[in-house]
Amino acid sequence: CDYYLGSRTHTMIAAYSSLVPALALGYSIKSKSIASDLGISKDFVLDTRQEFDERAIIRRFNKLQASDMKNTLSKAVPQMKNKVVKSAALLNSL
Repeated sequence: CDYYLGSRTHTMIAAYSSLVPALALGYSIKSKSIASDLGISKDFVLDTRQEFDERAIIRRFNKLQASDMKNTLSKAVPQMKNKVVKSAALLNSL
């Protein structure tokens, strides 16, 4: 995919981990937290409880296309994977 628009947590994680720039249609704190953990701007999490109409989606998607999210993800995802591997090693040593 060149871009992804999703609302389910695991589909967003799949997009991010595949380095696909994505716009999250978020309805819970999880969407914002995951994006924040990866250094993704809150502009790419559209809170469906507050702002959810065609113009808002188009506006955010246009911003996504002009963004450097792929570069952000290419730096953040390997760091996150490394943290997971280190955590698993620590748990295995216990």
